[in-house]
Amino acid sequence: MSDRRVGFHTTRSPDLETAWCSACDKALAAAGGRWTEALLKRAGFAELCPCCFGIAKLDAAYATPSRPR
Repeated sequence: MSDRRVGFHTTRSPDLETAWCSACDKALAAAGGRWTEALLKRAGFAELCPCCFGIAKLDAAYATPSRPR
């Protein structure tokens, strides 16, 4: 885990919550909003249980420049 803030971007689907960093969000936008095989490989998504995902989401929401993660 790093103290560096990387952003937290999520899907809008309630069925499958997925999150990615700001760098991946920029690459996704440049690819027209579609996850390509190359982007998926670059992202290296890992599965989190619902509890850990919620903690990561809250951690990102409350990170501030004065209180990094």
